[in-house]
Amino acid sequence: QTRCTLWILPPQVDDIKSAMLTSAGIGITPMIYVYRALGSKIRLCVHVDSTTEAHAYRKFIQLLTSNNKDDEKNDESMIMNKYTRIPGGKGPSIEELVSEIPSAVGVDHHFYICGPENWIMEMKQR
Repeated sequence: QTRCTLWILPPQVDDIKSAMLTSAGIGITPMIYVYRALGSKIRLCVHVDSTTEAHAYRKFIQLLTSNNKDDEKNDESMIMNKYTRIPGGKGPSIEELVSEIPSAVGVDHHFYICGPENWIMEMKQR
């Protein structure tokens, strides 16, 4: 059985001061819409995927952020890509990821998360 959740950004996007996006796998697809809607309000984009080759929209996200380099709050450092099938290593655990995000940008942001249901549930429990 496949489950799908549909959500839309609140109409008061102007009320959002800053945001942090976290996605896994194909969850990157709706995050493209969120990125476009929030633009310079985004402080960090985190994406977890199996490999760089499997990472959908990877070059597109790099292009979007490089186009915002003039804005000192938006540069390439705002992207954090994590891969679970690293040759000779391992990908990040949920615990590692959850502890790394606040150290990168703090916690005073609107958080958006999209990915496989079990991954989202594990992230929410941490």
